[in-house]
Amino acid sequence: HYITDAYPEMIQIMKSGRISTVQVPYNVLDRMCEQEILPLAEELGIGVIVMRPFDVGRLAKNLKKEPSPSPLRAHGIEIWAQALLAWVLADGRVSVAIPATSKPEQI
Repeated sequence: HYITDAYPEMIQIMKSGRISTVQVPYNVLDRMCEQEILPLAEELGIGVIVMRPFDVGRLAKNLKKEPSPSPLRAHGIEIWAQALLAWVLADGRVSVAIPATSKPEQI
């Protein structure tokens, strides 16, 4: 769910055993799902789809100017969008991230 106020209901549904995957927003600024959703998903073996890893583009856009991602090149990261995705996917509880774009060339 994209609204954190819905997390209590999501937790009930997760505990019901009726679902195998949840979808939540997760990025370096929006980390609310770390408190209960991600630990419960791990405990129950539920997959996690991450939406908004770029905070609807705001994170990548703001990082284009400063600072430079050059210190991360040794890790294969050339641009901030890669770093933001790598950060989300480094969490072993995350199954997949679905970054949105309105520009086909960014796909």
